[in-house]
Amino acid sequence: MSVRAVILLMLVLGIVTNFAQARIEDRILRVALLPDNHLPYYSAMENQDGIVRELLELIRSRADISFEPHYYPRNRQLKKIDKGELDLVPWTSEQWHQEKQSVYFTRPFAEHCNVLLFRKDQSQPVYHPRDLYGQVVGTVRDYSYQELDDYFRTGLITRINLRNELQVFDMLVKRRYDVAIAGETQARYLINHYYQDTIETGPTINCVPVSMMFSAQKEASGKLVDRILQQLMTEGEIQRLLRIWR
Repeated sequence: MSVRAVILLMLVLGIVTNFAQARIEDRILRVALLPDNHLPYYSAMENQDGIVRELLELIRSRADISFEPHYYPRNRQLKKIDKGELDLVPWTSEQWHQEKQSVYFTRPFAEHCNVLLFRKDQSQPVYHPRDLYGQVVGTVRDYSYQELDDYFRTGLITRINLRNELQVFDMLVKRRYDVAIAGETQARYLINHYYQDTIETGPTINCVPVSMMFSAQKEASGKLVDRILQQLMTEGEIQRLLRIWR
């Protein structure tokens, strides 16, 4: 074989290898998770399974895709998704990202509702935001609460921002405020496991559809995951996960 033929063969093999490597790398999706305890969805501190981790495993079992967790605060996650440095946020809502243009959302596969929280046997009737005028409400920092955000901005209701839901619960028990807000799925899990004697839920204040959000560069992978999510819904697998992690 001539030197020229050897060089040509090496170039071809290099192209094939790089193409194969690109395909392999495209099948490893970088997942944006929060660096804290977010059971029943997942726990970064304890590396525990939960709804999100088990859902990603169900997807992995049906497609040639691996998921690589990366832990960042919410604001850094969004910047990295925009830059293509992270590939997806696995549990979010398009309604929380209305300013986002260069991302792909799967079709909804679940629902996220927020509930009001009170200390045990100290709940109060809340039929309209005006019933909370003048009160201090414990919330999670950087979270949007569509039914109350305008009242927070005008000061009719005072918002105290905590790092995560566990802090929201703890400060409610410690009487830092008399009412708080948390996601219903997480609130019921935490009450059932840790706060059964100290906290109770009140009215649901709003619900939004849940999707996965992919960076624009991973739209093809997002469409594949979307099809799998719809299959899992049809088979009742997502509903099963939500029942288990209560």
